[in-house]
Amino acid sequence: MQILIKKAGQSIDIDRSKFPAHVADHIFEYGIRQKLNDAISGLSKTGSDSTSAATESEMLDAVVGVLERLYAGDIRATRAAAPKTAEGLARQLAYKAVVNAWLTKNPKGKVAEFTNREELTSRHLDKNRDHFMALAQAQLDLAVDLDEV
Repeated sequence: MQILIKKAGQSIDIDRSKFPAHVADHIFEYGIRQKLNDAISGLSKTGSDSTSAATESEMLDAVVGVLERLYAGDIRATRAAAPKTAEGLARQLAYKAVVNAWLTKNPKGKVAEFTNREELTSRHLDKNRDHFMALAQAQLDLAVDLDEV
C-alpha cells in the first residue's frame, strides 16, 4: 500500500503484515476513532463561525450513520446523516441557502473563506423561520423508511 506524505511530496510503501498485532490494533482504533469523529467535525452544541449547532443526539446520529455506511461497505462514508428534527433540518436548509448565495457571488471562493456564514445563517433562519420550518417538516414527512417501501 502506498501512503502519500503530502508535506514531503512523496509516497511511502506500507506493508501491513510487518506490524505486530498490538500495533495494528492501535492503528485501527486510532483510524476508526478519527473517521467517526470526522463525522461531527462541523457540529457543536452551540454552533460557531466554523460549526453548526446540533444536539448530542443529532451528533450521535451522524456518527452512527457513518458507522452503518462503513459496515455496509461504503468506504467514502461521511456525515451524510440528515438532522432528525425540523429545527435541525431548517438550520441546515438555511445554511445551504446562505452558503450557495455566497458561492454564487464568489465563484472562485472556498467556503472556509466565508467566515461569518454561521452568523448569517442564524439571521436568515430567524428572518424566515416559518418558511424554513415548513420546508423542513415537509422533508421529514416525505422521508422514506426503506423497510416500508
